[in-house]
Amino acid sequence: MDVERKFEPESASDPEAVAQSVTAPPGDAQPSAAAASANLERDVRVATRNGRYALVTALCAAILSSGVSAGSAIYVSRSQLERNERAESAQVVRDDRRDAYAELAVTLMAYAEELGGLKGELLQNPIEREEVRAQLHELVEKGQKIWHAMTTVLLVGNRAMEPSLEKFGDEHYGPFTMNHLTTFSARHFSGSGGTDESLGRDGPALIIEIDRMVVGVGDFLASFLDQARKDLGIGSS
Repeated sequence: MDVERKFEPESASDPEAVAQSVTAPPGDAQPSAAAASANLERDVRVATRNGRYALVTALCAAILSSGVSAGSAIYVSRSQLERNERAESAQVVRDDRRDAYAELAVTLMAYAEELGGLKGELLQNPIEREEVRAQLHELVEKGQKIWHAMTTVLLVGNRAMEPSLEKFGDEHYGPFTMNHLTTFSARHFSGSGGTDESLGRDGPALIIEIDRMVVGVGDFLASFLDQARKDLGIGSS
């Protein structure tokens, strides 16, 4: 007796096909895969872009940091160099002024000493003409050194000293040299010159002017030294 067989689809015996037919509706498999792939690509692009921005930001921060550090170092070095240059320049000026002030002070004291020497020769009895001539020559040389020293002070010294320098030249050194010393020397030691009697006769008048000049030199020297100490920051002690 023949048993009737029912026809079973071949796919029913394939579990994977059955599961796929149950879990995935027809026509939805390909779009889901494409969307997942697109999302993955987008996430990769975002991550790459964010990573690139982070790297650029880090590089910029590093460059800016190094630039600021370098700029700060350059500024500090330049400022220190300028301070050093100003300090060195100030020290050079101070040294020049100190030397100029010392030179003028020494020259004034030497001039005052020569004034005393000339006065001493004029007080001799009898007067020795050659000694007076030699003393006049020494005094003129010391006077020239005074002018040189005063010119140096005018060039490198404090300008506050200019009035006292001009006053000494106009009221003391100039009149004494031109009106008395040069006139006395020309009268008694130029050409045939004078006699011992005329030299002794004119001596007392020149002695009076010498005493005045000594006072003028002393007053100027005291004032000048006080100004020099203040300018050099030495003080009065």
